[in-house]
Amino acid sequence: LPISGVGSQRKPILAEAADQLFIAPDNGVLSFILQTHQSSIVREIINRKLWLQSPSQTFHGRDIFAPTAALLAAGEVAAADVGAILDNVKLLANLIPDNISPNCWKGVVLDIDNFGNVITNFPSGHFRSLNTFSISYKSKTINRFYQYFGLGPERALFAYHGSSGYIEI
Repeated sequence: LPISGVGSQRKPILAEAADQLFIAPDNGVLSFILQTHQSSIVREIINRKLWLQSPSQTFHGRDIFAPTAALLAAGEVAAADVGAILDNVKLLANLIPDNISPNCWKGVVLDIDNFGNVITNFPSGHFRSLNTFSISYKSKTINRFYQYFGLGPERALFAYHGSSGYIEI
């Protein structure tokens, strides 16, 4: 993700998606939730009555985000009270896999966890019935798939349905 931009001109935003509220800077950090929930509503947090009285230029989490979140969580304000709806927010590219041809998808690595598991952006739910498949990256091809991690042989390279809800390697 891009640097946070604290103190810059990036906007503080509130996103309503998946029956939840998300508060963050408009730096792309909410891209995944906004791209997977098309009916999301995003507002700029401009109601200064919700902020601390004199917000710093370097601690928006404390001075803007936390007070706004606390008031929303306590039910003292509604989402509509934070500010106007934004039509354009910063979104990072390539978080959703691209179906480039029949039976061929292009994806990216979302993360590599502390155990060395590679978490892709392929949602497990879309790929539940994998019979034959391969995942290719540079000179490596993975063509073994197990329904869960414990079925795979030790020290083997294979794909499986990870606990994150995505295909993992």
